[in-house]
Amino acid sequence: MMTDPWSEDSSSWGGTTTTYESTNVKKPPYWPLFLQILFVLVSVGIFFKSTNENFLNTSLLCYVLTPFLTVAALAVLRAIDLSNRSLEHYDSSLGRDYIKYASIISIVSFVFSLLVIFRIANEIAQILGTTR
Repeated sequence: MMTDPWSEDSSSWGGTTTTYESTNVKKPPYWPLFLQILFVLVSVGIFFKSTNENFLNTSLLCYVLTPFLTVAALAVLRAIDLSNRSLEHYDSSLGRDYIKYASIISIVSFVFSLLVIFRIANEIAQILGTTR
């Protein structure tokens, strides 16, 4: 009985398969995580450094930075990760980790935004209370 020399069962090949790791592994971008951290830190800094005269303006800026832009950065990271998952040499486990970290940062930003919303509500109440 003849055996096919190209088959995997051939004894001339030894029956072992060797896989080689590619050095061109595409990694997910880390800049959305960096932007999220930057947005939260800048927002916290503005929130605690603002003076009584400009509480409303700075609180509105913090409100845009904290929940909205951090979630937008998470959405960008998810979109990039989803589009790269079809690539053969994409590090999808690192992408999942980055999305997990970005989600945690987004939750922290929402918790901080509760302080910002409370300050905005107080400022609006003071403005409406003085105009009546």
